[in-house]
Amino acid sequence: MINEGLLIISLIEDRGIKKAVICKVEDLQYIDKINFNLNSGYPLKRKIFRSVQFIINDSNAIVDITVHDLNSKGATYWWDDFLELDQFWDDIYNTKTAFNIIDTKILSNIKKESPADHTYLRNSTIRYFRTNQEFTIEKFIETCLEGYERVLAGKVDVASLKQAVRKLPEKFSFDERFDLKPSEITAKIKYAINLTENIDLVIKDEINIESTITAELHHQRKYIRIRSDAGYDAFKKTTN
Repeated sequence: MINEGLLIISLIEDRGIKKAVICKVEDLQYIDKINFNLNSGYPLKRKIFRSVQFIINDSNAIVDITVHDLNSKGATYWWDDFLELDQFWDDIYNTKTAFNIIDTKILSNIKKESPADHTYLRNSTIRYFRTNQEFTIEKFIETCLEGYERVLAGKVDVASLKQAVRKLPEKFSFDERFDLKPSEITAKIKYAINLTENIDLVIKDEINIESTITAELHHQRKYIRIRSDAGYDAFKKTTN
Protein backbone atom coordinates (compact mmCIF):
# COMPACT_ATOMS: atom_id res chain seq x y z
CA MET A 1 0.00 0.00 0.00
CA ILE A 2 1.36 3.43 -0.97
CA ASN A 3 0.18 6.38 1.13
CA GLU A 4 -1.25 9.50 -0.47
CA GLY A 5 1.27 12.21 -1.28
CA LEU A 6 3.39 13.76 -4.00
CA LEU A 7 5.53 11.82 -6.46
CA ILE A 8 8.24 13.96 -8.06
CA ILE A 9 10.20 12.62 -11.03
CA SER A 10 13.10 14.61 -12.44
CA LEU A 11 15.99 14.14 -14.88
CA ILE A 12 19.04 16.24 -14.02
CA GLU A 13 22.73 16.59 -14.80
CA ASP A 14 25.04 16.99 -11.79
CA ARG A 15 28.67 17.86 -12.56
CA GLY A 16 28.49 16.07 -15.88
CA ILE A 17 26.67 13.00 -14.52
CA LYS A 18 23.14 12.26 -15.68
CA LYS A 19 20.71 11.30 -12.95
CA ALA A 20 17.06 10.37 -12.73
CA VAL A 21 15.46 11.03 -9.36
CA ILE A 22 12.13 9.82 -8.00
CA CYS A 23 11.04 11.51 -4.77
CA LYS A 24 8.02 10.57 -2.64
CA VAL A 25 6.58 13.10 -0.18
CA GLU A 26 3.79 11.78 2.03
CA ASP A 27 0.88 13.78 3.40
CA LEU A 28 1.14 15.02 6.97
CA GLN A 29 -2.16 15.27 8.84
CA TYR A 30 -2.73 18.15 11.24
CA ILE A 31 -5.49 19.95 13.15
CA ASP A 32 -6.02 23.52 11.96
CA LYS A 33 -5.55 25.77 15.01
CA ILE A 34 -8.07 28.31 13.67
CA ASN A 35 -11.10 26.17 12.88
CA PHE A 36 -9.95 22.83 14.39
CA ASN A 37 -10.61 20.99 11.13
CA LEU A 38 -8.55 17.94 10.21
CA ASN A 39 -6.38 18.81 7.20
CA SER A 40 -3.41 17.35 5.38
CA GLY A 41 -0.43 18.98 3.73
CA TYR A 42 3.32 18.91 3.26
CA PRO A 43 5.90 20.04 5.85
CA LEU A 44 8.24 22.96 5.25
CA LYS A 45 11.07 21.88 7.56
CA ARG A 46 10.66 18.23 8.53
CA LYS A 47 12.35 15.89 6.06
CA ILE A 48 9.91 13.03 5.56
CA PHE A 49 10.65 12.28 1.93
CA ARG A 50 11.85 9.05 0.36
CA SER A 51 13.81 9.07 -2.86
CA VAL A 52 15.71 6.89 -5.30
CA GLN A 53 18.51 8.08 -7.56
CA PHE A 54 19.55 6.43 -10.83
CA ILE A 55 22.95 7.13 -12.40
CA ILE A 56 22.71 7.00 -16.21
CA ASN A 57 25.66 6.52 -18.55
CA ASP A 58 26.19 7.91 -22.05
CA SER A 59 24.26 4.98 -23.52
CA ASN A 60 21.27 5.88 -21.31
CA ALA A 61 21.70 2.68 -19.30
CA ILE A 62 21.29 2.64 -15.51
CA VAL A 63 24.66 1.88 -13.92
CA ASP A 64 23.94 2.60 -10.25
CA ILE A 65 20.92 3.00 -7.94
CA THR A 66 20.89 4.69 -4.52
CA VAL A 67 17.86 4.67 -2.22
CA HIS A 68 17.32 7.28 0.49
CA ASP A 69 14.61 6.42 3.01
CA LEU A 70 14.12 8.04 6.41
CA ASN A 71 12.41 4.85 7.52
CA SER A 72 15.43 2.77 8.57
CA LYS A 73 13.69 -0.47 7.58
CA GLY A 74 13.06 0.81 4.07
CA ALA A 75 9.61 1.07 2.52
CA THR A 76 8.69 -2.16 0.75
CA TYR A 77 7.56 -0.39 -2.41
CA TRP A 78 11.21 0.35 -3.26
CA TRP A 79 11.93 -3.32 -3.80
CA ASP A 80 8.64 -5.25 -3.90
CA ASP A 81 7.22 -5.22 -7.45
CA PHE A 82 8.49 -1.68 -8.12
CA LEU A 83 12.29 -1.59 -8.39
CA GLU A 84 13.00 -5.19 -7.30
CA LEU A 85 16.18 -4.16 -5.48
CA ASP A 86 18.42 -6.19 -3.23
CA GLN A 87 19.86 -4.59 -0.09
CA PHE A 88 23.56 -3.92 -0.63
CA TRP A 89 24.54 -3.38 3.01
CA ASP A 90 22.42 -5.19 5.59
CA ASP A 91 22.04 -4.28 9.27
CA ILE A 92 24.62 -6.83 10.45
CA TYR A 93 27.24 -5.46 8.04
CA ASN A 94 26.42 -1.88 9.03
CA THR A 95 26.54 -2.59 12.77
CA LYS A 96 29.88 -4.38 12.67
CA THR A 97 31.48 -1.98 10.19
CA ALA A 98 30.31 1.23 11.87
CA PHE A 99 31.47 0.11 15.33
CA ASN A 100 34.84 -1.19 14.13
CA ILE A 101 35.55 1.96 12.10
CA ILE A 102 34.61 4.30 14.96
CA ASP A 103 36.72 2.21 17.33
CA THR A 104 39.84 1.91 15.15
CA LYS A 105 39.80 5.14 13.15
CA ILE A 106 38.48 7.60 15.74
CA LEU A 107 38.79 6.35 19.30
CA SER A 108 42.13 4.56 19.01
CA ASN A 109 43.73 7.83 17.89
CA ILE A 110 43.15 9.41 21.32
CA LYS A 111 44.27 6.42 23.39
CA LYS A 112 47.93 7.50 23.54
CA GLU A 113 47.16 11.14 24.32
CA SER A 114 44.52 10.44 26.97
CA PRO A 115 43.85 6.82 28.00
CA ALA A 116 41.11 7.95 30.39
CA ASP A 117 39.19 9.84 27.68
CA HIS A 118 39.63 6.87 25.35
CA THR A 119 38.15 4.54 27.98
CA TYR A 120 35.13 6.74 28.68
CA LEU A 121 34.36 7.41 25.00
CA ARG A 122 34.82 3.77 23.98
CA ASN A 123 32.56 2.58 26.80
CA SER A 124 29.96 5.14 25.75
CA THR A 125 30.19 3.90 22.14
CA ILE A 126 29.78 0.26 23.18
CA ARG A 127 26.78 1.21 25.32
CA TYR A 128 25.19 3.10 22.40
CA PHE A 129 25.55 0.16 20.02
CA ARG A 130 24.21 -2.29 22.61
CA THR A 131 21.24 -0.37 23.96
CA ASN A 132 19.74 1.45 20.96
CA GLN A 133 17.50 0.02 18.28
CA GLU A 134 18.68 2.35 15.54
CA PHE A 135 21.93 4.04 14.53
CA THR A 136 22.17 7.45 12.97
CA ILE A 137 25.36 9.47 12.71
CA GLU A 138 23.83 12.57 14.31
CA LYS A 139 22.21 10.63 17.17
CA PHE A 140 25.50 8.89 17.90
CA ILE A 141 27.31 12.23 17.99
CA GLU A 142 24.60 13.73 20.22
CA THR A 143 24.69 10.77 22.64
CA CYS A 144 28.43 10.08 22.85
CA LEU A 145 30.23 13.31 21.94
CA GLU A 146 27.93 16.28 22.44
CA GLY A 147 28.68 17.88 25.79
CA TYR A 148 31.42 15.38 26.64
CA GLU A 149 33.62 16.70 29.46
CA ARG A 150 37.24 15.82 28.81
CA VAL A 151 39.27 14.19 31.55
CA LEU A 152 42.47 15.89 30.38
CA ALA A 153 41.87 19.42 29.17
CA GLY A 154 43.38 20.19 25.80
CA LYS A 155 44.19 16.58 24.96
CA VAL A 156 40.99 15.70 23.06
CA ASP A 157 39.46 17.99 20.44
CA VAL A 158 35.78 16.98 20.62
CA ALA A 159 34.78 19.30 17.73
CA SER A 160 37.30 17.59 15.45
CA LEU A 161 36.07 14.17 16.57
CA LYS A 162 32.51 15.08 15.56
CA GLN A 163 33.65 16.29 12.14
CA ALA A 164 35.66 13.10 11.60
CA VAL A 165 32.72 10.88 12.61
CA ARG A 166 30.40 12.57 10.10
CA LYS A 167 32.78 11.64 7.25
CA LEU A 168 33.02 7.94 8.17
CA PRO A 169 29.99 6.46 6.30
CA GLU A 170 31.06 7.77 2.91
CA LYS A 171 34.77 7.19 3.50
CA PHE A 172 34.47 3.63 4.83
CA SER A 173 31.28 2.42 3.12
CA PHE A 174 28.45 1.98 5.59
CA ASP A 175 24.99 3.54 5.88
CA GLU A 176 24.33 6.68 7.92
CA ARG A 177 21.14 5.12 9.29
CA PHE A 178 20.27 1.50 10.01
CA ASP A 179 18.81 -0.89 12.58
CA LEU A 180 21.38 -1.96 15.13
CA LYS A 181 22.20 -5.62 15.83
CA PRO A 182 23.60 -5.54 19.41
CA SER A 183 24.54 -9.23 19.34
CA GLU A 184 27.24 -8.37 16.78
CA ILE A 185 29.09 -6.18 19.32
CA THR A 186 31.45 -8.41 21.27
CA ALA A 187 33.60 -5.63 22.75
CA LYS A 188 33.38 -5.35 26.52
CA ILE A 189 32.86 -2.23 28.57
CA LYS A 190 35.89 -1.78 30.79
CA TYR A 191 37.01 0.70 33.39
CA ALA A 192 40.41 0.47 35.08
CA ILE A 193 40.83 2.67 38.15
CA ASN A 194 44.17 2.83 39.90
CA LEU A 195 43.48 2.59 43.64
CA THR A 196 47.01 2.27 44.96
CA GLU A 197 50.43 1.53 43.56
CA ASN A 198 49.67 -2.19 43.76
CA ILE A 199 45.88 -2.33 43.34
CA ASP A 200 43.70 -1.63 40.28
CA LEU A 201 39.92 -1.82 40.24
CA VAL A 202 38.79 -3.26 36.89
CA ILE A 203 35.13 -3.08 35.85
CA LYS A 204 34.75 -5.43 32.91
CA ASP A 205 31.15 -4.83 31.87
CA GLU A 206 28.07 -2.70 32.43
CA ILE A 207 27.02 -2.49 36.11
CA ASN A 208 24.90 -0.26 38.30
CA ILE A 209 27.81 1.58 39.90
CA GLU A 210 25.64 3.55 42.33
CA SER A 211 24.30 0.40 44.01
CA THR A 212 27.60 -1.53 43.85
CA ILE A 213 30.39 0.93 44.60
CA THR A 214 30.21 3.91 46.95
CA ALA A 215 32.80 6.44 48.10
CA GLU A 216 33.08 7.11 51.83
CA LEU A 217 35.07 9.40 54.10
CA HIS A 218 35.98 8.28 57.66
CA HIS A 219 38.14 10.37 59.96
CA GLN A 220 39.48 12.37 57.01
CA ARG A 221 40.53 9.18 55.19
CA LYS A 222 39.01 8.22 51.85
CA TYR A 223 37.61 4.74 51.13
CA ILE A 224 35.45 2.93 48.62
CA ARG A 225 32.88 0.30 49.60
CA ILE A 226 32.12 -2.51 47.11
CA ARG A 227 29.11 -4.77 47.56
CA SER A 228 30.33 -8.30 46.81
CA ASP A 229 29.36 -11.63 48.38
CA ALA A 230 32.40 -13.35 46.84
CA GLY A 231 34.73 -10.60 47.99
CA TYR A 232 33.31 -10.69 51.49
CA ASP A 233 33.77 -14.44 51.77
CA ALA A 234 37.33 -14.27 50.43
CA PHE A 235 38.53 -11.50 52.72
CA LYS A 236 36.61 -12.67 55.78
CA LYS A 237 38.71 -15.86 55.86
CA THR A 238 41.91 -13.86 56.08
CA THR A 239 40.86 -11.24 58.60
CA ASN A 240 40.10 -13.04 61.86
